[in-house]
Amino acid sequence: MSAHAFHNVLKNPLCSGFMLVLGFDVQTKGVQGVLKGGRTLARRIRHRPDFPPRRFVLCSECKTPLTGSWSTGRSARYAYDHCWRCGVVKVRREYLESRFVELLEQLRPQPEYLRLLDAIVLDVWNERQRGIRSSRKLTEHRIQELQAKLDRVEDAFI
Repeated sequence: MSAHAFHNVLKNPLCSGFMLVLGFDVQTKGVQGVLKGGRTLARRIRHRPDFPPRRFVLCSECKTPLTGSWSTGRSARYAYDHCWRCGVVKVRREYLESRFVELLEQLRPQPEYLRLLDAIVLDVWNERQRGIRSSRKLTEHRIQELQAKLDRVEDAFI
């Protein structure tokens, strides 16, 4: 479908969510409002700085990534991470963040392992460089052989 044809479909009131209920004075605008610039569609915010572990922590019941939201109390707003699917898990943001940081601290590699990793990476790099140098020498040798053949062929025709 071309872009023009798709635009025409969106402008069609029957296909685009425009609803007029006669006798009740009810009108709703669907895509037409967006096309005319009067209303924009809400965008989903995937990365919210006020809920850093969002989507990294799974619900213990249904294994769905938790999402974050704010609840309003009598005198303040409170941040919670909760399961949007089953609704069983709901935990205060401060508690979840502290536990998340603890987990990240446990996953931090020890300095001796980092030194070992450096040595391994350097060894693999050097081995690959040796392979590249060897391959380059073979290629240069092959080029010289082919150039010598080409010279002999040119001499034979002259």
